Amino acid sequence: MKFASAGTAEGDRMVQREGQGPAGALTNFQAADVPAPPKAEAVLARGLSALEGPFPATSLNWFKQAVAVDPQLKKGHYLLGCAYQLNAQWDAAIVEFKKHLALLREGPDADPTWNRAQKHIQECTYGKEFSAHAGHSFITSAGKVNTAAEEFGPLPISGGALLFTRACAVGSPDSGRVHDAVFMSRWSAEGWTLAGPMTAEADNVGTACMNAVGMRPMIWREGAEGGGLMELGTTSNGRKRPVDVPADFANDPTAGRPYFTTDGQWFYFSSARPGGLGGSDLYRCRWNASKGGWSSAEDLGAPVNSEYDEDGAFLTADGSTLYFASEGHSSMGGYDLFSSTCTNGSWTLPKNLGWPVNSPGDDRDLVLAPDAGSGYFSSDRAGGGGRSDIYRVDLSPGVHADATAMLASAGPGVPTTDDEQHLRLVGFIKGLRMMEP
Repeated sequence: MKFASAGTAEGDRMVQREGQGPAGALTNFQAADVPAPPKAEAVLARGLSALEGPFPATSLNWFKQAVAVDPQLKKGHYLLGCAYQLNAQWDAAIVEFKKHLALLREGPDADPTWNRAQKHIQECTYGKEFSAHAGHSFITSAGKVNTAAEEFGPLPISGGALLFTRACAVGSPDSGRVHDAVFMSRWSAEGWTLAGPMTAEADNVGTACMNAVGMRPMIWREGAEGGGLMELGTTSNGRKRPVDVPADFANDPTAGRPYFTTDGQWFYFSSARPGGLGGSDLYRCRWNASKGGWSSAEDLGAPVNSEYDEDGAFLTADGSTLYFASEGHSSMGGYDLFSSTCTNGSWTLPKNLGWPVNSPGDDRDLVLAPDAGSGYFSSDRAGGGGRSDIYRVDLSPGVHADATAMLASAGPGVPTTDDEQHLRLVGFIKGLRMMEP
């Protein structure tokens, strides 16, 4: 999509690349002179560059200006609705999406990008409900782990260390090229330390999975010598141990986010292969001891999978509860985190983990401690360091706040109905050991 205006060539090229470009492009683009009187398309382009940049919620003012200049701007109301949604201003977002639908009735748009307003309205409806009845979970940033770059895929391991993936610039900071690298931070009395790269490999390397008792943390490696899933820890010759994975996973270019169950009998992964319910589905393979190999992959099917994307399976140690990310079901925007329980061999209807665990942005990569009461996940919610950050979640804090308590916010729009001078702060005293109160 292209919204051109004089003097904004560099930023306009970044818009065509969906926000991925030289580090200074967004600044140059938004700093370029706006025509006086301003052209709606020029202002809209600046908003789009912010929407696709590291702080998408900041696009709101640009889109408001664009629609103020031209109320009939066809894509303006849709984008303004997205910005309101990212700021958890649910009612305002619904108004804008309805205006977009009215304009579409006058002139339909063949691009499917602009035909999802009804889904956004449903997401905002869920968002209103979840934020009005916030749960008792507590969300805190992982602090120094997070930077202006993208951090995701947290794996807390023994010894008070946290592994995660960071998208690192390749070459000069303005090259616009990135690759994934594994970083490690350690827990200290002051919180997580500044993270350092775990390896010096130039290949794409990322955290992959860990089972529910904190064993077998693994990384995914790509490189000239071949790639694959590898277990952390080294063999006698100093190389990482390769992991035997199902052929259905290894030979599927769309497969990702692998997960081994604690007993080693099941291997879960996501895939966008043909034949699913829609987008990326969750699949699993079972270990066949008599044949010494993995079974063919089976789609988890409904109700876990939806017509939209699912990703990032994680099971509790007893295998009874599945946690995963989905853009479908009752998502309030982007990926939300859900749980489903296996009852009599069937999965229950997925339950949204609610506000403030989920936000209007992408919330995914949940990994829990053995007691399933706390853990870490990644989110690009408003208020972070830029793009995706790592957060800690306490799902069962043991101290239950009443309805007037101030809960950790999933975004800047968390409703407060009480006088701010009479709010009660609920917190914890933490020991030096990770995840322990």
